[in-house]
Amino acid sequence: MNPRCRTMAALVGSIVTSGCGLALMAPVVVDGRSFAHQRVSDLRAGMPGEELQALFGAPLRQAHRGTSFVWIYDVRRQRRECRAYFLGFVPLQPARTDRHTLELTFDADGLERAVYRERTPDRDVERTLVGGRTGR
Repeated sequence: MNPRCRTMAALVGSIVTSGCGLALMAPVVVDGRSFAHQRVSDLRAGMPGEELQALFGAPLRQAHRGTSFVWIYDVRRQRRECRAYFLGFVPLQPARTDRHTLELTFDADGLERAVYRERTPDRDVERTLVGGRTGR
């Protein structure tokens, strides 16, 4: 094979094996545990812990704050998006991640406060859903 044909074969092979790895890349939990963050709008004051566990599952962490209990749900996932690869396996840019955190505070009457945080490469949002000022 002459040098020109080898160069063309290498170029065509590089182009064919480069490109988008979206079809092979499912969302991956990098840290924490998945929870139904899409359901945060269902939260209301006074909800019992059993009802919240039915919505979101068991919390990742639990803590005491004074006379209150705090449940924390947290997940960081690698985004499912097209990433360009060189030669089919060398990523040309780093993977981007999203983080979703839900902090639930309980008193004797049930859910007292709920704060939802969403961090993406494009924005950071914090919303107080129950208790205090809502919709920040």
